[in-house]
Amino acid sequence: MDAAVLDELPGVAIQTQVLTLVAVAEGLHRRLFGAKGRRVKGLSDSKIARMRRLAREAALTKMAGSDFTDEDRAEFSRAVNEAFGHINDQTFRSRMDDLITDASLSIPNLGAGFANWSDAVSTARNRMVHQPSLPDDAEDEQFLDLLIALSYSITWVLRTNLLKRAGFDALTLQEGYGYSSSYGHHLANTRTLLAGGPWAADYSH
Repeated sequence: MDAAVLDELPGVAIQTQVLTLVAVAEGLHRRLFGAKGRRVKGLSDSKIARMRRLAREAALTKMAGSDFTDEDRAEFSRAVNEAFGHINDQTFRSRMDDLITDASLSIPNLGAGFANWSDAVSTARNRMVHQPSLPDDAEDEQFLDLLIALSYSITWVLRTNLLKRAGFDALTLQEGYGYSSSYGHHLANTRTLLAGGPWAADYSH
C-alpha cells in the first residue's frame, strides 16, 4: 500500500494515474480507519446479516405468482445479498473527508488551492468511472487541469497519512515539508492549475 502511494507512474495517462490513486486512497482509508468506516457504528455484521435475511424474505413474498420465474426470484435474492454487503459502508466522499482532515491536522495547508478537496476527488472519480456530464461551469480543459492537480495532491495527502501512522509528529512533518521543494512546487502548481475553475479556492476574501 505504501509503495502505491510513493512510487511514481511514468508514462501512464493522467486519467489512469488518478484512478489508481483514488483506489489506493479508498483502500488506505479502510486500513487506517477500520471500524470508523461504518456509517452506523453500532450495526454489527451479525445484525446486518439478520436484516438482510428479513429483507430478502419480505421482498420475495412480493414476487409470488406467475409474473416471476424461479430464476427471477433467485437473481433478486442474490441482488439483495449484494446490496446489503455494502449497505453500512461509508461513502467515498466521506472517506476522502477523513483522509484530508487527518492529514491537515499535521499540514494545515495540504488542501490549499482547492475549494473543497474531498468534493474535487469525488467529482474526478465519478466522472471517470460513471461518465456523467461535467458541471455547467466546467470545461474539459479545466477538468484535465483538475486531474493533474489531483495527481500531485492525493499523493501528498496519503503520504502524510502514512507518515503520521509511522510516528512522525506535526512539527517534524511541517519542518520537513517546509524544506521540500517538491511540496512547494505541488502547492504552487495546484493553485495555478485550478485558478479560474470551479474547483479553485476563493482567495478574494
